[in-house]
Amino acid sequence: HTVGSLQFAAHTQFRLATVASVDIPWLVQRKTDHKVRFKAVSVEEAQRLYLEESKELSRMRKEIHQPCKEVLECRQVSRRIRSLFS
Repeated sequence: HTVGSLQFAAHTQFRLATVASVDIPWLVQRKTDHKVRFKAVSVEEAQRLYLEESKELSRMRKEIHQPCKEVLECRQVSRRIRSLFS
């Protein structure tokens, strides 16, 4: 993903920066009048940041999708009742 190209007269483009994939969701949520500062990072650093972000999001998804105690208890009761009629 290349973001940060400037448009000049006569349709000439100049690449200002390439945004790391990990920062694209953050960048696209900025308003058009917000200032953005770029920091030079290596490809390896950008990849490491992306992997860390992916791991954190996966951890949060697992935590969010964890059934609450009440749901688990209902399932256990349902299983017990089902076993009585089997």
